[in-house]
Amino acid sequence: MAKGRRQKDLPNTKRDQGKMNEEVDEAKKISQNSFWKALSILLLGILLAVAFQAYMQRLLLLGLRQRMEDIQWELHEYTKLGVRQGSADWIYQHTAEFARMRDDVEGTPKQTGYRLDESASNSMLDVGRWREFLAEHTPRAFSAPSDKANIRGEVEDSIGANTEGGESTLDDAVDCFNITHIALTNDDWASSKTNEAIDFARVLDPRARERARKALRECGFLVLDNLIRPGVIRKLRAAYSAFIASDRGKRYFKYPCQGEGRFEYMLPYESPFNDTDAPYNHPILRRVLLDFLNGPFKLELMTVINSKPGSGNQRWHQGWRYLFHAEEQLPPYSIVVGIPLANVTSQMGPTELCPRRKLRFYHGYRCDEGEVIRIGTTEGSVLLFDYKLLHRGPANRSPLFRPMISMVFSRMFFVNAEAYVNRGISLLQTLHQRRYWEEFVWHPDNAVQYFNV
Repeated sequence: MAKGRRQKDLPNTKRDQGKMNEEVDEAKKISQNSFWKALSILLLGILLAVAFQAYMQRLLLLGLRQRMEDIQWELHEYTKLGVRQGSADWIYQHTAEFARMRDDVEGTPKQTGYRLDESASNSMLDVGRWREFLAEHTPRAFSAPSDKANIRGEVEDSIGANTEGGESTLDDAVDCFNITHIALTNDDWASSKTNEAIDFARVLDPRARERARKALRECGFLVLDNLIRPGVIRKLRAAYSAFIASDRGKRYFKYPCQGEGRFEYMLPYESPFNDTDAPYNHPILRRVLLDFLNGPFKLELMTVINSKPGSGNQRWHQGWRYLFHAEEQLPPYSIVVGIPLANVTSQMGPTELCPRRKLRFYHGYRCDEGEVIRIGTTEGSVLLFDYKLLHRGPANRSPLFRPMISMVFSRMFFVNAEAYVNRGISLLQTLHQRRYWEEFVWHPDNAVQYFNV
C-alpha cells in the first residue's frame, strides 16, 4: 500500500516542480525588469546631469558674453570721450579778469625776503586789506546789528536808503522780495544774448552788474529773466528726454536725488549739452559768476533734476555745511544755477528759497512761511543762488513733470567730495564731470608752461 501511495504522489510532485520553475522564471523576469529599470533610471540621471551641466555652462557662457558686451560698451564710452581739445576760446576772457583780480588782492610783488617777526603789525601782513575784502564780498549782516536789519533788508544804519531825485541809488538796501532788486531782464543785456565773441567787460551794464552782485551777496539769489533762447531750451529738452530713455543713460548716468518722487541724471559731456550755445557758455551768465565768485572757477556738476507729478516736499537744506566753522565769515565759493526746461507754475512746485539764510550752517532748520520766496520761472530763465543758501524743492501738485537743469559752479579749491565718494556714482560720470571742469581752465601748450604759476 505504501508503494501505491508513493506512486500516487508523483504527479503532485511534478506539478509542484513545474510551479516552482514558473516562479523562478517569474522572479528572473522581475529581476531582469528591475535591473533594466534601474539601469534606465541611472542612464536618465546621467543624461539629466549632463544636460544640467550643459545648461549651466550655457548660462555661464551667456553671462560671459554679456559681460564682454558690457566691457566693450564701457570701453566705447571711455574712448568716446577722446583727447582734450585744448583751451576754450572764451577762457582768455576769464584769464584777463583773473589777472586783474589777482593784482587787486596781492598788490605790488615784494622782492625782499621774509621777515622773522611776521605779524599783523608789520607791512608784510596787511590784515586791514583782508578786512576790506570781506566787507566788500560778504553780506553786511556780519557787521550790521541784528536788531537793525530784517529779511527784507530794511536797515537803520549809515548804509541804509539814500535817494537822489526820488529814485533809489545802488546804495539802497536790497529788498529780497522786490523783483526789481533780485532780477535782471532783457533791458539789462548790453548788446547781445548769444555766445558770440563780444566785449566781455561790457556784456552787462555796470549798474546791472552791481545789482546782480548785491542781490547775490545780500539775498543769496538772482534771476536772469529769459536769458536762454527758446530754441536752445527745446533742443536740450528733446536731447534730455531721449537720453534718460536710453539704456546708456539708465546704466551709467543716473544720479542720487534727495526727496520723494524725484529722479536725477548727470548730463554727459557731449552734444548738445556741451555745444557752444550751451547755457554754461553764455557770456552774461559767466560775467555774473565771475563777479560773484571773484576768481577762477569751474563747472563742478551738471545734472537734470526732475520732479514727478505727486512728488513730495524736500527737506530744507544747503548745498554745503561750512569749510571751517558753522558761523565763519568767508567770501562765496560755490553757487547753484538752475534752468527750467519747462514753464514752472505755482502748482508744479517752484524752487523755494529762504533769503539771506546763508550766513551759517542751518542744520535741521526750516524756513518759516513769512520768509519763503518761491521762484516760478519760465523756460529760458535762470535762477542763481548761493550754495550755502537754505532752499528746497516743494511738492509737484500738477499733472506735469518738472525738469530743471542744475549746475554747480565752484572756486577751484572747493569740491563737494562727499558727492563723489558717498553717492555711488560711476567712474564714467566722474570722467565726464572732469571734461566740464577742463573747459574752465587754461591748458598749457608744453611741459614748461605746466609750472608757470
